Amino acid sequence: MDETLLLIERIGTAFSILHVLLWGIVLPQLMLQRKESQATIAWFFAIVFIPVVGSLVYLAFGKDRLARRVARQREKSRDTRALLPAIISNLDSVDQIGQANVVKLLNEINDYPPVQNNSIDVLTDMHANFMGQLEAIEQAIDHVHLEYYIFRPDAIGERFSRAMRAAARRGVEVRFLFDAVGGMMMTAAFLRELEEGGVQIARHIPMNLFTRRWIFNFRNHRKILVVDGKVAFMGGANIGEEYLGRSEIGSWFDLHLRIEGPAVIHLQRIFADDWGFASGKSLQGIRYFPAPCASGNTISQIIPGGPDLDQATLHELFFVAISGATERVRIMTPYFVPTEPLRVALETAGRRGIDVQIVVPATNTKEFVKLAARSYYEELLEAGVKIYEYQTGFLHAKLMTIDGRFSFVGTPNFDARSLKLNFEVGAAIYDPKITLELDEIFDRTLKQSQPIDPEVWTSRSIPARILQNFARLFSPIL
Repeated sequence: MDETLLLIERIGTAFSILHVLLWGIVLPQLMLQRKESQATIAWFFAIVFIPVVGSLVYLAFGKDRLARRVARQREKSRDTRALLPAIISNLDSVDQIGQANVVKLLNEINDYPPVQNNSIDVLTDMHANFMGQLEAIEQAIDHVHLEYYIFRPDAIGERFSRAMRAAARRGVEVRFLFDAVGGMMMTAAFLRELEEGGVQIARHIPMNLFTRRWIFNFRNHRKILVVDGKVAFMGGANIGEEYLGRSEIGSWFDLHLRIEGPAVIHLQRIFADDWGFASGKSLQGIRYFPAPCASGNTISQIIPGGPDLDQATLHELFFVAISGATERVRIMTPYFVPTEPLRVALETAGRRGIDVQIVVPATNTKEFVKLAARSYYEELLEAGVKIYEYQTGFLHAKLMTIDGRFSFVGTPNFDARSLKLNFEVGAAIYDPKITLELDEIFDRTLKQSQPIDPEVWTSRSIPARILQNFARLFSPIL
């Protein structure tokens, strides 16, 4: 009995020593982070009052910037940038359609200027999206670059695998970059078959508990395909059969873009930077960055976001776009957990008479995120914001349109994880014609959605409020 008590006492002492040691490691890191004060306070109390566990959770989730070998990677990025052909940006045309504030902001915080002469096709049929990507791979002459967050080894994933291996047999350079967390469903056999077939593979931040402090944060949420530096696909859809209606929650609705023109070169540069980070190998030369050809009349701007940047570029873009709206703001997102600045921007827009419409899914793949999202409904509804829940399957599209003149399609969700922690990418489109097409898609989505009635919502049960507000406490990492 005495030996048991002594053992318990020793374990308790060791636990206390570990707790204090973790304090010494974690608290200085917390204080060096440029977090919002409420997030810093929340993490401080978790670290201090939840022994050991609070510190370990912070190490896994709490850090919001990534060194990403920043000095070396930025040097490589500058080398890549020097290889880019001269691309003419037509700022006067952009300013004339009412988005001067967005352009001025992005000129300060984004390396990629708006470029003209692009052709952009909006894809809502994910079967057509997949077939278009497969056709582009099959027609590739020099190189194929794929970058995906989730790539499922199901029937559609197998088709992509066969297309990549066939391209490699033709002598095409094929590179496949995937996120180590999002790509966990791919088996070793699936990846080995790709490598044996001549496909070059790289993982974004492999899971390694012993050598990596960042485990769950800083994921690569981008979805990019670039073929021969001439055609690109980018948007919200990963590779998987769920986009073809083969899932437990029904069909998935998403948006993807097919792009030709100078904007493709900017997507190529993003892939080159990400490939360099993940593999340590640089992509340089005219074969990867050919002189862009005029393919249409659309002005577009590629915008990456990530914890390796000095500013939260996409977060600032969303804030300025919403704050500068004069008529209408429309947002479509699967995961809606706005940061405090974005919540205020939405409420302020609603109070000054802007028609603010937000569509989110009624059925969600992440129920805890759904609870957190619903905690924001009441205050937004009181400010005049209209909220709709999509009823037909799962809405996975990420879209914003402003005043019928400006639109944004990409990979980021409307939450802190996408806008501050993940590697994301999107296209700002300064084109009333394409924005009208996207608004028409939004209108069709509204017809399949249920509006949230403010009076009914305010009468929801107390347990529901408690659960929703509890989930909201985790908003900074959802």
